[in-house]
Amino acid sequence: MSSPKSNHLLNALVNRATSKTGPWVRRKPVGKYTTEKSSAGRPVYLVNGERMSEQGVSIPLHPDHAWLNAPSIHDGKRLTEDEVKKRWREGKINESEWDIILGDRLDTIEASKARSDKL
Repeated sequence: MSSPKSNHLLNALVNRATSKTGPWVRRKPVGKYTTEKSSAGRPVYLVNGERMSEQGVSIPLHPDHAWLNAPSIHDGKRLTEDEVKKRWREGKINESEWDIILGDRLDTIEASKARSDKL
């Protein structure tokens, strides 16, 4: 007979294993890895016939005032916004790869386009 504590632990492990996010999830690569590097030094992947090294996300840090613009592709896998934000807070995203945008959502879009044009 199992104890309530062991049932709780088992349920937690099952929930973690079946979650759609987190380091324990095996994600499919965003595309086919190439040997190319972007001008920012990031690996380039072939995704639906298009070369891609990063796909930026704009994450609100303070609603309508401050935003984090950062790449969502790391190690060939697409991360969720929560995972990107966590990596940023832990210092796992190079400073040259992210920006803090002060303004509204449109300002983040303009900043993302300007970065993409440089790559």
